[in-house]
Parts: sequence; structure tokens; C-alpha cells
Amino acid sequence: MVKQCLACAKIISAHLEFHKFCNRECWLLYSVQQRLTSIEKNKGICHYCKKTNLPHLTKISSRYFICRECCADRARKYYKTKHGKKAVYKASKKSMLKFPEKQRARVKLNYAVKIGKINKPKKCEVCKKIGKLHGHHHDYSKPLEVKWVCTGCHADIHNDKKNT
Repeated sequence: MVKQCLACAKIISAHLEFHKFCNRECWLLYSVQQRLTSIEKNKGICHYCKKTNLPHLTKISSRYFICRECCADRARKYYKTKHGKKAVYKASKKSMLKFPEKQRARVKLNYAVKIGKINKPKKCEVCKKIGKLHGHHHDYSKPLEVKWVCTGCHADIHNDKKNT
């Protein structure tokens, strides 16, 4: 029986009857090509909900991407687990110690909202979407001066800061 290498189409010798490739280089080349075609094929498609042409995708493995909503759902489920709660506690404790001025600003803002000194709006200041809002501080030395934005716009603001 005559077999051909899947990567280079050379004829494989008889003593290599169970092999699909003529040598290791062909095997590596073929596996890389397969991964790249798989990534290109799945790019722009959420692995969970199968929505297409999404602008914001998170890479969860070498082959799969998920949309922002599915990523948030996945994180919420993880945070409810024992390991998730422990990880969140550890990360927030580390953040408080590393950035005490941020923590002070958050506490002051939350207290001001609680006692009614500041009214939290219902709509995002950027996209006008109604929902859960975050107070984004441009300057932590002014804890009561915030921009009220939704989760998506808040992520966009921080991503823009990272890219510039």
C-alpha cells in the first residue's frame, strides 16, 4: 500500500506504514498550519454563543475566542466557586495594599452615594445605556469627581489608557 505524507505529499516508505508524515519537520509544519486555519476559521465567532462579527473577543485558548457577555458569565460562575472567592479576596487585598489612594477614593465615593451627597445616575454618560454603573475616577485625589459609566464603557476607557 502506497501512502503520501500529509504535509509535503511525498510517498512514505513501506516500513512507515502507520505514519502520516515522512519526517518530524513535516509533522510540525502540518500541525502549525492546522492550528492557524482553525484560529482563522474561529476568529470573530464566540465559542459559546456562536455569535459572529463581534468587535470584542477574548482568547481563551490557542483556538477559541469568546465574546464579552460570555466572558462575564464565565467569570461570574467562577467567582461563585470556592477557588474563585479565594482568588478575588487575594487579588482585592493585594490591590488595596498596592494602591491605597484608589481604595480611599472608592470608600469616600461609596459613602457619599450612601448618604445622598452624590446622586448616582441611571444612564451611562458615554453610551446612555441604562444599567449597573461604575464611577470612573480620572484623579484619585478628587474622590467625588467621577464619570458614571457602564461596565463596557469602563473597560473601553481602561483599554484606551493601556494602548496610549
